[in-house]
Amino acid sequence: MSDILLKNIQSHINYKSLSVSAVERMAGLKKNAVYNILKGISKKPSLETIQAISVALDCSINDLIEDKGVDISHASAILEDPSFFIESAKMITIILKESGKKVSLDIFCSMAQELYLFSFKKKLQTPDRDFAEWIVDKKD
Repeated sequence: MSDILLKNIQSHINYKSLSVSAVERMAGLKKNAVYNILKGISKKPSLETIQAISVALDCSINDLIEDKGVDISHASAILEDPSFFIESAKMITIILKESGKKVSLDIFCSMAQELYLFSFKKKLQTPDRDFAEWIVDKKD
């Protein structure tokens, strides 16, 4: 089973704010069909199953099977605290400079967003430096 398919299905489910069981019902699939795909139990879902999931999630089959390198699950996240996001971006910048790493603008923005969402949801006063370092380290 492709990790890309798993990631894209989960990303679309999150983006639509749906439960796995809701997607299964909307797709007309058996109970646990999508769950088993996401957990790697169902190793080779049929094209019909993938098509039914894509219809339920209002996306194309290609949206589910292609690696576009974009996680849409936070695409509709609201920027509650712009200053905190700027602090998150500054922290990522500092850690990137310290490590000597260079990343594309898309990856930088993704890192800053991930740090912002993680730290903001935890109601921290400042972005979590340890988490920021982990984000930068995992982008090798």
